[in-house]
Amino acid sequence: MSTAIVISPPAPNVSSTNAAAPPPAGAGTAPSPPARPAGAATPGRERLVAHPLAWLGVFIIASGWDRAAWLFVKTRTMPVTERWEAQGAFGSVGSAIYHAVKHCGTVWLPAAVAAAIILRSFVQPDTTRVRRAIRVGTLLFFCPAAAGLAAEALKLVLRRQRPELSDGWYVFRFADFWNGSGLGLPSSHAAPAAAFALALITVWPRWWALFALGAVLCGVSRVLAGAHFPSDVAAGAFVGLLLGRVVIRLDLRNNRGRPLAAA
Repeated sequence: MSTAIVISPPAPNVSSTNAAAPPPAGAGTAPSPPARPAGAATPGRERLVAHPLAWLGVFIIASGWDRAAWLFVKTRTMPVTERWEAQGAFGSVGSAIYHAVKHCGTVWLPAAVAAAIILRSFVQPDTTRVRRAIRVGTLLFFCPAAAGLAAEALKLVLRRQRPELSDGWYVFRFADFWNGSGLGLPSSHAAPAAAFALALITVWPRWWALFALGAVLCGVSRVLAGAHFPSDVAAGAFVGLLLGRVVIRLDLRNNRGRPLAAA
């Protein structure tokens, strides 16, 4: 008589077989928002840069110091800046710095920088590189150019004379309508300087402090030279930031919203 030996299989490991499989990556979690491209300003920063009410407050505060600023620069700083003007850009260290800062508010410096960037891209021609260089150069030139033209046009409308022509009092000239010489509101140096700084920050946001400092020093130099009231500079800065934002938005629209810093 034979005896059958039955060997039952081992019981499955319930803890290992019934364990839930790890969820796929990202399951059960809210999708993370897309990363903001480098150089793209946050909405809050965009609103603050050229917010009319903020700059109206700056203009009003600056206007309260216009007369006092003139009385100070008339005897303290104007003799120095007049000497630097007479010496030219290479007369001394002080005159060199003064003229360099002053030229931050002209279209000549942006034009030179834009031309250098575009020409440099042709040293080792590459379609993407040349295209980006043309885009950068165009932005760097048209931001201050548009701001400068807007400031000159507003001078003909507002018609307030420079402080050096009125001994620091507010005087409005209504004769010789199409001649902007001697008119100071807004500053046509502060406007291009602010727009140029905004364009530079858009392209190279890491150096924003240096670019902003250049615009601020340009505005301060015009006050110290007696060429403008502080309120002229504040109004010019607002015009520059406003026109700079317009040109930058046109650039973004023309390039499908791709920021220059990420291009």
